Order: sequence, then C-alpha cells, then structure tokens
Amino acid sequence: MSTGRSRHSSRASIGSRKSIGGQSNGHIHEEPIPVEVENITKFRLLRPGDHLAVAGDLHGEEYWYHGIFISFTRGVIDFRGEDLDEPYEGVLERKALLRVVDVLEYTDTSKDRLVRVHPPPEVCRPPDEVIAAAEHLLENPDEFGHHNFVTNNCQHFATFCKTGRKAPLVGFAEGVHHLNSPVELWRCNIM
Repeated sequence: MSTGRSRHSSRASIGSRKSIGGQSNGHIHEEPIPVEVENITKFRLLRPGDHLAVAGDLHGEEYWYHGIFISFTRGVIDFRGEDLDEPYEGVLERKALLRVVDVLEYTDTSKDRLVRVHPPPEVCRPPDEVIAAAEHLLENPDEFGHHNFVTNNCQHFATFCKTGRKAPLVGFAEGVHHLNSPVELWRCNIM
C-alpha cells in the first residue's frame, strides 16, 4: 500500500505497530522491528538522525545500503566491510569500516531510489541520540564488531543507531517494493 505523505514523498506502511521494548544484546535473534518506508524525492526532506537506504547493485544483485544522515555539511555515516567491492566467495565476515560520506556520494550509489526507514516512534531514539550513537561508533568501530554480510551489516548499524537494537526489520523489502515513485530529478532539487 502506498499513500501520499506530501507532494514530494510517499510512504508504505508494512508490519504491525505493536510496542517493542528492550535493549540491544548484540544478537540478531531479537524480536523484529516493523517499519514503514518513505520515498525521498528531494534532499530538503532529509532530517538529522534519519535512517536512510539507497538502492544499489553489488555483483549484479540489487541491495539496499543503509546509513544515518547527520547533516548536509557532515553527510551520512555508513558501515561496510573492507574490500566490499571484492566478491565474498563464501567469506561472510570482514573487518568493519565506518565512514562519513558526503550525501551526494552516498546517494550516487543509488540507481534512482532513496528511502527513509521509519521504525515505530516508541522504539526510536531522539535524533540527537541517533547521531551521537553513529558518531560514537564511527570513533570506536571495534565496539560494533566485524562486518558480517548476514548478521552485522549496514542495516543492523542504522537500526542500532536509530533504536538501540540490532534487530531485523519487518516490512522493509515489501515496503520498497510497494513504493512506485522513483526519485524525480532530486539531484537538481537539493534544497
């Protein structure tokens, strides 16, 4: 289901809205977090602390690359494995690389889709705490652990910064599938 949120964004609502509590124990076995997904068609719609995802291509497979938007001057903090451009060839774990990326560089990996991920408000940290968590992990990457393609990847990083939990997201794939509005000339409409 896709509903209009404004003239320049749309949101797909997938998953239940039940309250999810608890702190992160660093395990993927936590209760999944239901999310809503919103198309972002203009950079001016970005807000500090947003959990963002861009569509990308990795070795011929579409994937969604997640990060935390800090500001227009700082960019996006993202989490990846070193040598991510090299095929995994059975190796699921790599040394972690956290970095600050200019928002234009971050979105340049996107074919035509930039989305904001919305966990339920009751599980979200305030934006300043989201940013503080991302910046803390940027300065202390060993605290988040090695990048693992399945259990500790960019989605887990962004979800942890946003909610304090490394939990799987319920509804993300379905949500982006139901959003049918590609970014329309959004690189020309930065502000």
